[in-house]
Amino acid sequence: MTDSTSATTDGWEEFREGDGEPIRVGELTRLDLGDMPEDIHLAVFDDYFPDTTLWRSGDRLVCEIQEHLYTKYWEHKFSSVRFRRSDGTRRPTAHT
Repeated sequence: MTDSTSATTDGWEEFREGDGEPIRVGELTRLDLGDMPEDIHLAVFDDYFPDTTLWRSGDRLVCEIQEHLYTKYWEHKFSSVRFRRSDGTRRPTAHT
């Protein structure tokens, strides 16, 4: 048997598809990233965790983090409660 067959049976087959589903953080913690081949790109998507893609480049592990700002985030971050004075009255804005 040659090494060409071992590349497809090294435990990373499910991640070689390219269109695979993202994994959750729990599954990521169970993977041995030190053994991850360079042809693997892991997409990680979980609650309270930014969209992340991991891959190997030589002896380095590359982690690309994408934070998508959704309406829910903006409503929380810039809700009217945050723009009130300590006495409960609204702070003046450019629109008022």
